[in-house]
Amino acid sequence: MKILIYGAGVIGSFYAALLSGAGHDTTVYARGKRLDTLKESGLLMNTGDSFFRRR
Repeated sequence: MKILIYGAGVIGSFYAALLSGAGHDTTVYARGKRLDTLKESGLLMNTGDSFFRRR
């Protein structure tokens, strides 16, 4: 399934990380400084017990 997350704020990034981790083809729509950060570092998520990165 292909999914587009429109907005890379806290909630959009959270859902994008979860959906990507579940194996879905996930794209995040971002712009400006947030886009630059995502290109450089990817999507980082800390769940308290674990830490992972999605690119």
